[in-house]
Amino acid sequence: MNIVVIGAGPCGIMSAIRIKQLHPDYCVSLLEKNDSIGHRIRISGNGRCNFANTNFCASKYNHPEFVVGYEKELNVFRSYLQNEGFYYFSDHEGRCYPHSETSTSFLYFLQKLIDRYHVDVFTSTNVKSIKKENNTHIILCDNNVFYADKIVIAIGGVSLNNDVNHYKNLFKEINANITMLSPSLTPIVTSEFSKRLEGKRVKANVKLFYDNELLKEERGEVLFKKNGVSGIVIFNMSSYLARLHLSSYKHYFLSIDLLPDLSPSQIEDFLRKDKTYKNLLQEDIADYIVNKNINPKEFVLSITNLYDLKNSQVTSGGVSLMEMNNDLSLRRDESIFIGGEALDIDGECGGYNIEFALLSGIRIGNSI
Repeated sequence: MNIVVIGAGPCGIMSAIRIKQLHPDYCVSLLEKNDSIGHRIRISGNGRCNFANTNFCASKYNHPEFVVGYEKELNVFRSYLQNEGFYYFSDHEGRCYPHSETSTSFLYFLQKLIDRYHVDVFTSTNVKSIKKENNTHIILCDNNVFYADKIVIAIGGVSLNNDVNHYKNLFKEINANITMLSPSLTPIVTSEFSKRLEGKRVKANVKLFYDNELLKEERGEVLFKKNGVSGIVIFNMSSYLARLHLSSYKHYFLSIDLLPDLSPSQIEDFLRKDKTYKNLLQEDIADYIVNKNINPKEFVLSITNLYDLKNSQVTSGGVSLMEMNNDLSLRRDESIFIGGEALDIDGECGGYNIEFALLSGIRIGNSI
């Protein structure tokens, strides 16, 4: 049996490993367009590699009904970690990181499994097109041609400069419909801020509204950018908005409480002694709200847009789940498997996206 896995991200790597573990006699070729595997893993968590979350649950995803029932795959993944002696820790929000806090440790762990199970890896191998003749898939690359009985497509989303047209064309060739693609886990465009405010961070409570309707509330760090806001809490707000695939953000706004641990009466007491807020906030933030006459408990920012796909960490949208079987094979051609971010599955910040990619790779391996 010849299997070709397209894309050496978390899903592709894990599916190739699992297939070879269960079927050592299969020929498994793992194709990667970059000159090394695991590009997304390498940059995860700003290089610290937030690869999973101890609070993994379906509610963290846009289609929770499709993510239910991954307990078996989760146990398999944990057994890999344990058997390889991979040490990791989780923070107070359940985010899992390698003990070294570097992505190279996680990639080393994956590379050991690739070597152990003799997966054939082909880097700098860009897939140009996918054809099928009789029951054989023909994968045309820049400098090579591969033939497969079954294929796994794990090319991720189109965030971070991936070619949108190439992405769409590959799925068109296999007759897989994709949903609308939107940037997710990305900064939100609001308004221009002064140069002094740009780059400043504050722990805040953030509410997302549509008119007077509260849509989402979360507490975390907010980072001010030149023309908007960023930070994990903002990324999760963008995740909510991305799933709506809006053409206009009119009537959507953020209300930021810059002093969530203080009541209005406590703030008033502080202001009787010092009206600058500099005893409560960073100097540049304090000066900004005083000069603009902003209530620090209700710093309202109208939303005008999300940052584009090139600046997003995750793509909202992908191959329609209506096209897929539960084993992650394509309904119209069950010799084709699709997993990870290539599917219309996206999660919140915290390792959920990489974790689903890893687990879907294991499910594909089990299915094949």
